[in-house]
Amino acid sequence: MEDAGIRLVTRGDDCGMCPSANAAIRDAFENGIPRNASVMVPCLAFEEVACMLADLPGLSVGLHVTLNAEWDSLKWGPVLPTSEVPSLVDSAGFFLQTPQLLHQRQASVEEMMAEVRAQLELARRRRLEIRYLDQHMDVGWLPGLGERLCRLAKKRGSWMAIRRRAACPASRAASPAARRSSSHASRRFPPARTSSSRTRAMIGRTCAASATKALPKVR
Repeated sequence: MEDAGIRLVTRGDDCGMCPSANAAIRDAFENGIPRNASVMVPCLAFEEVACMLADLPGLSVGLHVTLNAEWDSLKWGPVLPTSEVPSLVDSAGFFLQTPQLLHQRQASVEEMMAEVRAQLELARRRRLEIRYLDQHMDVGWLPGLGERLCRLAKKRGSWMAIRRRAACPASRAASPAARRSSSHASRRFPPARTSSSRTRAMIGRTCAASATKALPKVR
């Protein structure tokens, strides 16, 4: 009879957002909670986390496709020069706060994909073995983007972790607090490493709390 047990997939989200998020994810991994970490390449603490992950064998690393910067006091912009992705950034050169704003602006899918490829290449130049792709703020619902991301993941030999939802999630609120309270649809995860049945919610809370700390702008 087939085993009907639950296979829990645990991920440390927003890895690289800031030093405290990196420290929290490392501590959680070393104590046996997450087995996967999704890295935000454009963020302030990416270079730090690239070095950190080299010291953590057994942790599966994914690219957290990042095309938005949702916090008021913590900002980041694209890996590419802003002149190459003008529809993705604000007047200060930072990403827009939500996917909805990208949708309203009718941001270029070609620019989004160019930026995603640049993030992937920078991660690999830092010797990160990218095993899967997932999406910051579920940005893949934007028209034409999700399908392109899946094709890119397949081409690069990675998996794509997706959420199944309507094409334009009107219930997806702009603020991080509202995002955390919104209901999550079913996901298809990569065949990632599993852990014990401890909840991964503590990881998300730790990373979200760390992101509220004000850091200086880098551009």
